[in-house]
Amino acid sequence: MLYQEFVRLWKLRCRKMLVLMFRLLNLFIRIVTTKSFENKRLITNNHITEILNLAKITKESSTLLRKLSDDLNKHVRCLKTLGHPIDTWDTLIIQIVVAKLDHVTLKEWEPFPIDGEYPTLAKLLAFFKKICELLEAIKNSEVWNTHATKFVKPKDISKNFISTEKTCLFCKQSHVIINCPDFLRLSAQTRLAEAKKLHYV
Repeated sequence: MLYQEFVRLWKLRCRKMLVLMFRLLNLFIRIVTTKSFENKRLITNNHITEILNLAKITKESSTLLRKLSDDLNKHVRCLKTLGHPIDTWDTLIIQIVVAKLDHVTLKEWEPFPIDGEYPTLAKLLAFFKKICELLEAIKNSEVWNTHATKFVKPKDISKNFISTEKTCLFCKQSHVIINCPDFLRLSAQTRLAEAKKLHYV
């Protein structure tokens, strides 16, 4: 009799302990889920803030433009990983990013071919890549030309004189091509074509 009562109480106690354990487990799952949601929301907010606060470019520069492109790409990829429908945000993101461009690059972007459609983020990033490649090609060739002029031997050694004056290959004035106002007025496509003609690219 005493033994049966003991078993009954033990089973009752075990049941209560089991119910308590399940309640604790549910509470733990709820806390973890809520924390994950809060973290996801916080991470999303941080990435959107970073996109809004991308550094404004004040002058035409492949380094600054590449950094802008890389930073934008990083935040967009993270937002996509978090499950946001980034593909539907192109117009909004492009508007934010284009406002960060210097006036020369912005002028190049406006007539960029988009077949009468709204531009996509992929097209904007492709445009950035094209402009960066053009600017880097021109800069590299200028560096090469500057170094090359240092090693030019004078035709008349008795004069012992080497001209250090830089002549623009595009307009034949006394400046380097990257500072040539006539060259900079051209569109990106025309500049690339001219750079190829001059064997810069």
